[in-house]
Amino acid sequence: MKLIVSALLLVAVACTPPAAPSSTATVAAATTTPSTPTSTPSTGTGQPAAVGAITGLAGYPAEGHPAMTIIAFSRTDRSVYFSVDVPQATDPPKTPYTITGVRPGAYNVFAYAQGNDRAGGAYTEYVRCGLRASCSDHTLIDVIVRAGETVRAIDVTDWYGPTDSFPPRPR
Repeated sequence: MKLIVSALLLVAVACTPPAAPSSTATVAAATTTPSTPTSTPSTGTGQPAAVGAITGLAGYPAEGHPAMTIIAFSRTDRSVYFSVDVPQATDPPKTPYTITGVRPGAYNVFAYAQGNDRAGGAYTEYVRCGLRASCSDHTLIDVIVRAGETVRAIDVTDWYGPTDSFPPRPR
């Protein structure tokens, strides 16, 4: 009898599929930071207001780029902004970023290299022109965010424009 029970136990163990290997994904630190207020916007009905997102590439005029913060400032109120930190990169020279939780509205998007309180990069007409030397227009482009939508291809790669007109990094 012991032999039959032992045999059944061995068959049961042998037929049990192995557990799936567990894996943990590590994501580079990219934190989205809304400006004031930090709570989720509300519709007044107790339901959260629909928000959007801005996504694109963070670039720098070199083989890689330093750690930087990408900030979308409201066109109508510079005290309203949303941001994401992008880690330093050497390869590829441009890094994808996404700013989530952005309230609907019009924004200008800037890049601030780590340790620099003045923006150096922006999303401008120069980016749309392909960053070619023959392009000379560095006018900021309004990024229109609508509830529930993601605005794509907002590449913050123009580091050649007139940075003196860019807003300082918020504190």
